[in-house]
Amino acid sequence: MVLAALHSWNMIQSYNNAPKWRSPIAWLALAGIALPLWVCGCAHRDLSGGREVETTLPKLTALMTGPAASCLTNLAGFESDCVITLDNSAERPRKYMGRIFARGEKLRLETVPKGSKSAGASEFGVIWDVASNRGWVFSDALQGYAALAGTAQFTNLLTTPLTGQPERLEGRAVDRAEMTAWGEAGQKAVLQLIRAPDLGNLSLQVLSQNQPGSFTLTLTKVQQIMPAEELFQPPDGFTKYASESALLDELTARLQTVFGGGHDRERTPGEAGMPDIHHRTDSNGP
Repeated sequence: MVLAALHSWNMIQSYNNAPKWRSPIAWLALAGIALPLWVCGCAHRDLSGGREVETTLPKLTALMTGPAASCLTNLAGFESDCVITLDNSAERPRKYMGRIFARGEKLRLETVPKGSKSAGASEFGVIWDVASNRGWVFSDALQGYAALAGTAQFTNLLTTPLTGQPERLEGRAVDRAEMTAWGEAGQKAVLQLIRAPDLGNLSLQVLSQNQPGSFTLTLTKVQQIMPAEELFQPPDGFTKYASESALLDELTARLQTVFGGGHDRERTPGEAGMPDIHHRTDSNGP
């Protein structure tokens, strides 16, 4: 398309003897070519952000509902900025900036991809209660949430301190440890931890090299405060969806509808199209 635009511009320049950069016809024609290209580029970036959420949110859900959650519930309450790097052998690592809230054994993660071109489509989060093994995932762009169910529980945890030279992180003395977690179905996960003894051994960094789904989680600017209880409930007024996958399907479908980037498959005669609210329920309850 770029070559076509340049060819059209050359034709415009030879239209008559008007100065090349002052011809009103040239400017109008160039705008007619450039604007559609710019719009298509914006639509592509926003749709890519939607697909990114569709593939990334389940990974963040697994992180926040897995054994790493027990490394973040050492304090009565805190708030912290965080950086999460999700490794993927097929693609370059994806880095996310966000904020974590903790109250007892309840956690809330809010995150937006670093450098995202479509932040509105990528604002999402996870709420998780370690004690009850239940929680929710939510999307600000969709104004919707869904309950999380069927999460594997890691009930047997063994933490082993590692010896080494004293270290400091963000002005705090820290130590290193390795945590091995076993799940009810025989799963095993090994996490490398950098802990802050003055924060009840809260893990300021959690590194997992377990495949699939390796990640690095780093906390910064930890504040020992008690977040409001309301933060650990589904956002008020959000629509409830049947499942996490249903919420993601709806988000992707709406982005494709808004930006016209979707290429839906051909339907057989008489087959109904996808309804706009096919995953929604009428209740706003948990």
